[in-house]
Amino acid sequence: MIILGVSSQHDAGAAVLIDGTIRAAINEERLNREKLYWGVPARSVAEVLKVAGARVADVDAVAFANLMGGARVDSFAAAAAEPVMRAFQEAAEWGIGGLVGGTQAGVHFIRAVYPYLGRMNRVRGETETFLRNGLGFSGEIAPRDHHLCHAASAYFTSGWDLCTVVTMDAAGDGYCSRVYAGRGGRLVPVHQVPFYHSIASYYGYATHLCGFTEGRHEGKVTGLAAHGNPERTAAVFTRMIAYDPQRFQHVNRGGYLMRAIGRLRRDLAGAPRQDIAAGAQRHLEEQVVPYVRDAVRRTGQGNVALAGGLFANVKLNQRLRELPEVTGVWIHPHMGDGGLAVGAALALWVEGAPTPAVPGKPEAAPAPGVGRWADVYLGPAWPSAEVERTLQATPGVSWRRRPDPEREIARLLAAGKVVARCAGRMEYGPRALGNRSILYQATDPTVNDWLNARLRRTEFMPFAPVLLAEDAPDYLEDFDGRSSYAAEFMTITYDVTDRCRREAPAVVHVDGTARPQVVTAGGNPPLRRILEHYKALTGLAVLINTSFNMHEEPIVCSPQDALRAFLDGRLDVLALEEFIVERKEAGQA
Repeated sequence: MIILGVSSQHDAGAAVLIDGTIRAAINEERLNREKLYWGVPARSVAEVLKVAGARVADVDAVAFANLMGGARVDSFAAAAAEPVMRAFQEAAEWGIGGLVGGTQAGVHFIRAVYPYLGRMNRVRGETETFLRNGLGFSGEIAPRDHHLCHAASAYFTSGWDLCTVVTMDAAGDGYCSRVYAGRGGRLVPVHQVPFYHSIASYYGYATHLCGFTEGRHEGKVTGLAAHGNPERTAAVFTRMIAYDPQRFQHVNRGGYLMRAIGRLRRDLAGAPRQDIAAGAQRHLEEQVVPYVRDAVRRTGQGNVALAGGLFANVKLNQRLRELPEVTGVWIHPHMGDGGLAVGAALALWVEGAPTPAVPGKPEAAPAPGVGRWADVYLGPAWPSAEVERTLQATPGVSWRRRPDPEREIARLLAAGKVVARCAGRMEYGPRALGNRSILYQATDPTVNDWLNARLRRTEFMPFAPVLLAEDAPDYLEDFDGRSSYAAEFMTITYDVTDRCRREAPAVVHVDGTARPQVVTAGGNPPLRRILEHYKALTGLAVLINTSFNMHEEPIVCSPQDALRAFLDGRLDVLALEEFIVERKEAGQA
């Protein structure tokens, strides 16, 4: 059976699942070069079918992520300007918004009327029109709930048969969080929280108040937080939204969208943005940790699988790993809405909606297998002949082919060169994991300043370390099997050891943490060879790994993208498949 997964909202994309295995997954931004693209993923659909070796006629069903269509909104102000959202915000000021968006009955009402709200439901209609008229698909188009898609993406890639599944984000199909018991290949609903009570929204409000773009720069807040003092500002957030263990949810008392932002701006007046970030981060950790702890207690399962945009917060994920009740933690590698197409395909593969069973009771339905992902290299790759033609058509570069490019890359890194690598299949998800990465020595703590300046980036977090799995315990405190799987995909932080501080200061944040990519024996053999050769040459086990892209651009996808970013970023070397590429010096033929 072939299922095409499609998501057309925030960070739209597509995926192909064949007999229960994800064969391809790509987000539209990588192809149209519009970061976090919101709309019909036409190019992604064509590309995933091509990568998976399938035709439209081969597709048995389309799994469409989200029941409610959604209008494109690029900011809180734009959302508040939408007639429906503006009316809701005004109602929220009178307390009515909390009744509509903050109760189960209210959410049921919103889900019932949403299909009739015209512009608010436009994107779903456009996507279905594309599938029917543009592609000629005549089979079933099966919508699946937003948080079910998140949950499926986490559970069915975790490798666990028994676990607690928690999803959290700003909003999706009327909810901001759901808890499931994963058991026997089924997702059993335990709890759900209406979107009005979203703690993730408040982190977005903090992002806005820090001067960043909400929905895309929350990671900057996470990095900036370590530079600030949360003592005064955290209490402001807690007064507005806090966890209530009796209700097993966060309770919002501060309003919604611009109303809530206005109150925060007033109460945080005079606070520097690093203190706002620090308060938002502390508040998030203090409020989410007990919620997940209570979820584990309700399901009785200490393995925790996470998805939803909130769990892009790598510091929060570390705090969850450190809970005594948590025996293991897994974060879906594309935890935000960019992972919904994969989740929708997986949800449909296991017969769609969750089994309506009571937690603790055995399932009657047969259980499909629960798999563990070996890697996330699910995008396109380019044949050598096409790469060479692209190089021949690119002025200003010289190149040489190397049968063993990994050895040459290690030699260049040992010599102090900045090496960008575009080779093999592109990574799925927001993290560059070696195939679309920029690599450099981890010994120079100033690299964060000068390399970010070349790439025109403004970042507050250091570059991530990449290292062999067997070396990880020497550089990462308390590195063990509870989270080593998550560490393969750069989705969690660790406190670092003294050895890491000495040998790899460039990857250590001011709070003494690092967000690693740990490369196992079976994961990305070419990247392992680079690390092994580099270690043999230098005696050092850690390199920095940052995404291969210019500021505010998506990570590169094609050879053309790679060459453009290489030249614009004034990088030293580009490893493009087996070709070692450098800029021609002035006057060089």
